Amino acid sequence: MGTHVDRASAEPELHKRAGAYRMHGERVDGDDLVAVLETTRELLACARKERRPAVLEAVTYRYRGHSVADAGWSYRSKDEVSEHKRHDPLDRAAEQLELGEADVKELRERAERRVADAVEFAENSAEPNVKSLAEYVYGDPGSAEQVRRMAVGAPFGERALILAGGPRE
Repeated sequence: MGTHVDRASAEPELHKRAGAYRMHGERVDGDDLVAVLETTRELLACARKERRPAVLEAVTYRYRGHSVADAGWSYRSKDEVSEHKRHDPLDRAAEQLELGEADVKELRERAERRVADAVEFAENSAEPNVKSLAEYVYGDPGSAEQVRRMAVGAPFGERALILAGGPRE
């Protein structure tokens, strides 16, 4: 989180790293909805036809720091952030889809409501059982078997699952 990719890797363009695994890699402007859809459609069609994976690097701009401890101002200026906000991806998508101001306002309000509803649901939900942490990881019925070896008492001799609150049996 605290190290720029240029300092952490000899190849800072992530899509190019796919070649080391004999996979195709592509980079796309992640702020361009049409470009993302087109590139995703192409890579998905290829994956389905040729049964081969690919890496898609969607490059976007992060307006804020990585966390509460990182305001993001030590490595970029307010002018830089403002310049990127002038080309906001939501505004670009609205223009590409020929949406009016009222449509965009309604979409933003719906998105805000969905986020607020999700936060409320999470805050009002019971804590999950630790044994269920791997459920739905892969979104298929076989996921439990796929992550079985990570359970407490798995083949590597684990006896406790260590979480932020301490060990749990």
